[in-house]
Amino acid sequence: MQGMKAMLGGDELIKLIKNKHVFIDTCILINYSKTEYGQEEYSKFFTWLKGLDAVFVISDACYFEFCRASRNREEFESRKKFITGLVDAQLPVTNKIMTIATAIGTLYAQERPNYSKSVSLQDCINASFLIGKKDILLISNDLQDYPVSLFDCHYLYPIEVRTQGKTEIHAVGFFELNVEKLKNEIKKFWL
Repeated sequence: MQGMKAMLGGDELIKLIKNKHVFIDTCILINYSKTEYGQEEYSKFFTWLKGLDAVFVISDACYFEFCRASRNREEFESRKKFITGLVDAQLPVTNKIMTIATAIGTLYAQERPNYSKSVSLQDCINASFLIGKKDILLISNDLQDYPVSLFDCHYLYPIEVRTQGKTEIHAVGFFELNVEKLKNEIKKFWL
């Protein structure tokens, strides 16, 4: 794993991740669960994180979003088993989280007016869970879903996958919600 340490940014990234909760975006689960997308490489990535005492977390909404794609009971059970084997905790989406998610959705729409009708509820819920917490990071392959006006993306981790005979690189972003940026966006929106 020495090579992985260097590739990830060394001691700074290790310090950032060590003993933290890692909130997993649905796209990561989807890409990891698909054999043709390089399941082995995602497995190495999660094993490395686990070695840093990371705790893997999802929300009820992520569970729904991942499992809803099941085409039959067997696939549903397989997805459920996959989540159970990977995730350490599943957090409930409360009324407070939904209220915060709605506010974040309006901030997203303000920043990108063309994006306002396609703002993902799941992305806003993910962002809501990060507010006020220092011990949690968000990981996602969908780097555009977490705007720099609210988030700091500390590192990008490349995962090489083969699909349909082609090699692709999936970038996994390590995000933190920047409270100062959030306050500035709220001021612009509400004042």
